[in-house]
Amino acid sequence: DRACLETHTHTAHANSRPHSHITYIMSEFSPEQISEFEGAFKHHSQGEKVLTKDNLKADMRSLGFKPTDAEVAAMLKEAGGNPAQCSFEEYLTMMSDRLKRMGDADDIAQAFECFDTTGSGTISLNTLRDILQGKFGGDAFTDREVRELAKLGGGGDAIAYNDMISAMLGSH
Repeated sequence: DRACLETHTHTAHANSRPHSHITYIMSEFSPEQISEFEGAFKHHSQGEKVLTKDNLKADMRSLGFKPTDAEVAAMLKEAGGNPAQCSFEEYLTMMSDRLKRMGDADDIAQAFECFDTTGSGTISLNTLRDILQGKFGGDAFTDREVRELAKLGGGGDAIAYNDMISAMLGSH
C-alpha cells in the first residue's frame, strides 16, 4: 500500500519549482483563474491592497474550510513572511503552492484507489485516517482535518473519495 501511495503522490509533487518571481506564478494560472483569484482577493480584502488574517479566514470559510487563527497565520507567514497579511502576489504564490501540493484529481484518486480493495469508489474512515495521519508516510493531518475531509466524501464509515477530491479541488 505504501509503495502504491508513494508512486501516485510523487507525480503530484514532481512538477514543484521554486516560486521566486511573480511572472512565473502568473504563468502557472490561466487568465480566467487569475481573474477569479483577483476577484476573490478584492472581495475579501474589501478593496485594500493586502489581505488580512481575518479576511483570509473568511475567504477560506466561504470555500468550506474551517481554519484556526494559528493555521491562517502560518499560511500568511509562509506566503510572504508576515503572519497578519499578504499582498495579491503573495496570495497567488500561496494558492499556487497549495494547488501544486494537491496534484490533480486523477493522481489523487489513483492514490486512494490503492486502498479501495472492492473497487466501490469508497474507503473506510479508518483507512482515510491512516493515510492522512502519516501511517504511510507524508505529512500528518489532525483528527479535525480528517473529519472535515471525510464530510466532503459523505461522512460515515464509507468515504466516497472521488466526491471528496472534487469538493477539495472545487470541481464539483
